[in-house]
Amino acid sequence: MKKFFDDLKIVQNLEKAIKNPPMMDVSIPCKVLNTLSFVSGILKQVPAGVKLSDTDYEKVLTYAVAWSVGGLYEAQ
Repeated sequence: MKKFFDDLKIVQNLEKAIKNPPMMDVSIPCKVLNTLSFVSGILKQVPAGVKLSDTDYEKVLTYAVAWSVGGLYEAQ
C-alpha cells in the first residue's frame, strides 16, 4: 500500500492523465478505503494455507487500485 498511496502520486497522476472528469468525485480517503475493500475481497478468495509472493500481492494491489480509482472514470 505504501508504494501506491504513500505520497498519493498514483492518484494525482491518474487525475492528470485522464481528460474527462470522474463520473463521481470521491475524496482520497474514500479511494484508499475502496482499494482496501477490493484487496480484502480478493484475498478472501485465496484458499487457506496458500502463501502469496510479494509479486502476487503487488498484482492484487494493482488490480484493486485500477478499479477503485480508475473505475470512477467513464470510458472515452
